[in-house]
Amino acid sequence: MAFMWRQKREPHQYTLEEAVSFLEYDRASLEYWLQTGQLQGIWDRRLGTWLISAGELISFLRQSDEPWPTGVAHQAEKPTWAGRSGFADAVTS
Repeated sequence: MAFMWRQKREPHQYTLEEAVSFLEYDRASLEYWLQTGQLQGIWDRRLGTWLISAGELISFLRQSDEPWPTGVAHQAEKPTWAGRSGFADAVTS
């Protein structure tokens, strides 16, 4: 009997489409940054998309000159949209 290894998605990882949606950035820009290593992520062959951790998104936003998305506080407040604690926790750390 053969066993298939299934990679589980981490609880605080976002797909490329999710990141595009809440960052309000152009999809092609995010793909470019991922492909050039400016934004760290992993390519999930099973899902056919990039997966980006909340921490990597925060690091990228803090180090780049890109504007923060509307509705996301990046100082002491948590984001107003935060439905996932990983991104909100990373923002305030």
